Amino acid sequence: LTGGDVDQRSDIFSLGVIVIKTLTGRRPFSGKTFQELITTMMSRPFHLPGSSMEMKRLDAVLQKCLAVEKEKRFDSVAEMRRELIPAIRFCLGSTGGSSGHLESDLAITKKYDTTEDPGN
Repeated sequence: LTGGDVDQRSDIFSLGVIVIKTLTGRRPFSGKTFQELITTMMSRPFHLPGSSMEMKRLDAVLQKCLAVEKEKRFDSVAEMRRELIPAIRFCLGSTGGSSGHLESDLAITKKYDTTEDPGN
């Protein structure tokens, strides 16, 4: 989007968007036009809801995926996976059941989100 060289870190950004869409049911960035979408991506970082330690850990991993400056992103998908999978599991709780922070925090977001995602 900025005219720089494209490398594997562009794919990491895309994977971060896909993970967020999968977890929340919403895209991390929105805009009515392409220009609005780019402006949102460049100026308003997306954060997962919730203030638990588990959610903050997962949010930090996703922030690294979505960093505007590609040098701040993971260097490889393997490096991303090493941090992302444990962070998701940590949010789900050690039992993997529905008592984890991820499910409850994201359920609250879906319940109270009244904005419509035109991409759905």
